[in-house]
Amino acid sequence: MNKLSLSFILLLFFIDNFAQSSEDERLAIQFFQLREYDKAEVLLQKQFDLKPTKFYDYLYKTYIQQRKYKEAIDVTRKMVKSNDKNIEYRYNLGLVYEKSRDTVLSKKEWQYINDKLKDNEYEVNNYLQRYIEARNWSMAEDLILKYQAKTKNKEAFFSHQLHVYTKQNKLDEAVQLAFSQLEKDQTSYLGSYASYDFLQTSHTAQRLMEKKVFSKISQEPNSNKWSELAIQMAMTVKDYDQALQLAKAYEKRTGGQGHQIYQIAEIAAAEQEHDLAIQGYDYLIKNSSADLSKLAQERKIMTFFSKVKKRRLRDSVHTGLLNLEFMNYIAQHGFTKNTADIQLAYAEFTVKYLKRMDNASNLLQKMLEIPMLPKRYVSRAKLDLADVKLAMNDIWEASLLYGQVDKDELDGPMGEEARYKNSKVFYFNGDYELAEDLLSILKSSTSELIANDALQLAVFIQENQGDEAKEMAMKDVSSAELLFYQNRPEEAIKTLNSLKKVFPNSSLIDDVILIEANYDRTVENDTSASRLYKFLYEKYPTSILADRALYEWAKMEEEIFNNPETAKEAYLNLLTKYKDSVFVTDARKRLRKLRGEKLEDES
Repeated sequence: MNKLSLSFILLLFFIDNFAQSSEDERLAIQFFQLREYDKAEVLLQKQFDLKPTKFYDYLYKTYIQQRKYKEAIDVTRKMVKSNDKNIEYRYNLGLVYEKSRDTVLSKKEWQYINDKLKDNEYEVNNYLQRYIEARNWSMAEDLILKYQAKTKNKEAFFSHQLHVYTKQNKLDEAVQLAFSQLEKDQTSYLGSYASYDFLQTSHTAQRLMEKKVFSKISQEPNSNKWSELAIQMAMTVKDYDQALQLAKAYEKRTGGQGHQIYQIAEIAAAEQEHDLAIQGYDYLIKNSSADLSKLAQERKIMTFFSKVKKRRLRDSVHTGLLNLEFMNYIAQHGFTKNTADIQLAYAEFTVKYLKRMDNASNLLQKMLEIPMLPKRYVSRAKLDLADVKLAMNDIWEASLLYGQVDKDELDGPMGEEARYKNSKVFYFNGDYELAEDLLSILKSSTSELIANDALQLAVFIQENQGDEAKEMAMKDVSSAELLFYQNRPEEAIKTLNSLKKVFPNSSLIDDVILIEANYDRTVENDTSASRLYKFLYEKYPTSILADRALYEWAKMEEEIFNNPETAKEAYLNLLTKYKDSVFVTDARKRLRKLRGEKLEDES
């Protein structure tokens, strides 16, 4: 064979081997990408022997995915032996040692890396992130401390260091680190404090920080910074009493305008810490400018009223004190457009707690005489006055006022409310055609609740017209409903008992039960109201009123009787059995809140 022929044969052999090698490389990587690690392993071992640097990473990850830690250690050791200056191999070796639970050897490899990184900030950050991802907090801490020592920069990687300390529950170190930053910060310390999440979640950390901050206040009593931080700390743990006392001292020392105290009082009021909020408002009434004093007086009254309603305080002491607050305010500030909110609240209080319809009527009529009273207050006052007139049995004056608001507000919320209430007046009076005309408009109301109520009343009227016996029963029901509204319960109950006796099998019995339950709820006869709501939805599950009864019963279990588990079950029952109910949205929110789930508007 001549030399030319031999060279040609060798060339063909080389080309064939090269092509085969390229195909094996492609298949190895393809199997790896498809996560077919058992197939990839065979080909990658072969390629690693040929080209270790190129195929090490593929083979190492393949072993890790299959939890073949011994093989991963062996292949990584080979790479370390061939290039012991490559700290990436050292990191991988440490990682696989840790996965195989050999913490001694993993620590040895990683400490080698930490010692070698010196002052390279980019590399330090790179490996710091890796330690954090691996949840190896001690190695992350070791790296940070070594870098800080090498660079003589104690503030380097501050946020990472704080995170690593809290993850290891090293609260003393975390608090000291955060405190040292607060000491240096002279401008944005409140924002910095708010960013320390661990102080919001750990009671122990919060107390440790309190000791340091109050120690600073003792050392620097005239420092605004430490006083402001102490106030914010108290607010964080919702210790409104301490926050208020600190704020008062701060305001006196600095000659402040009272805005911080007002903010604390507002937050306390929103959290239904009524008494503490009132303390704050009282301080401002005596110690702030005329404008803020008036605002504090208004907020005190509204908070007191909220307390009375929330705690259901009908005793003469509380109602007498609140009535005196209203009277003093009106005497001091008069009937003007700037006191309209208090006037409306006073009228509501007079109706619901003093039961003085004539006084409430006079208050609202006097309010309507105020020159240039904004339209929204005029409409609200007319609506409330109409309610009072209806309670006083001045039905047509009530209807006239409802009609005026309907016309003035058109399709606004108060207009729709007035239209619905006027339809009820016609219903009470037996003018069913007029009632149906208004109700037909309200079926498309923007308020889902009003639309639902309008539909139910329209269906109720339609189902009971055209039959003399049914129409008589319907008139008894409407009369009883009006009598309850007018606080004439004996007459109402007598009317309903008569109806039950004359029409024992009437289809209106579920309506009767709901009316009785609603009245009991209004006068806080809670046990009776709860029993009736529960009876209604259990006895008449297919009634158009069943979902409302179940919803009201669930709310009472949650809010009045403090039975969260029973309430959760009831709300779930509503969501399951009455999916199209108008109450589904609120029931779902309440159920999620009881379960401790975060609502969308809280995110």
